[in-house]
Amino acid sequence: MKRISFIVTLLGLASLFPAQKATAQTSIPVIHPEPITIYLVDGQDGHPMAHLHAVLAAGYDRTDVERHVWHEAVMTDEQGAIRIPATLLNLPWLRVLLLKSSACKHDPSAQIFSVERMRNDGLSAPNRCGTMTVIDRPGVFTVFTMEHRRANNTGNSGRDTTVALSAKYSEIVAR
Repeated sequence: MKRISFIVTLLGLASLFPAQKATAQTSIPVIHPEPITIYLVDGQDGHPMAHLHAVLAAGYDRTDVERHVWHEAVMTDEQGAIRIPATLLNLPWLRVLLLKSSACKHDPSAQIFSVERMRNDGLSAPNRCGTMTVIDRPGVFTVFTMEHRRANNTGNSGRDTTVALSAKYSEIVAR
């Protein structure tokens, strides 16, 4: 009788601890180590906006983004690129606020973008400044801008530099 009760007890304990499946388990929150790059480019001719200051605001919903609960001040490099900082990389929504230029979209302050879509498919913000377009690719978010100081940059030498930078950006996007 003791032996039967012992076996019943073991079976009862075994039912409390089900066998582990061989599938991967996801922990909450999900950590995404792969980088996402934001390119700020001129909406008219596609040249990169180098050394441009911006603020990245992110959050779990529109309210978080509007209140700038999580934000980082950043600056583009020579290719007009910004890597989304690790502190913002795992939040689902992002807004790019430009400080000394304006975004080429209808209402820049009202639009937020899906970080998951940037990560999986790539994404481009609307371009209301010109006809420049890019091919979206995973891990890349393109924001079209128009720099306020651009009107002061005239002359052939500046235009040659723009063409060279535009070709450099096309090479980066093609990768």
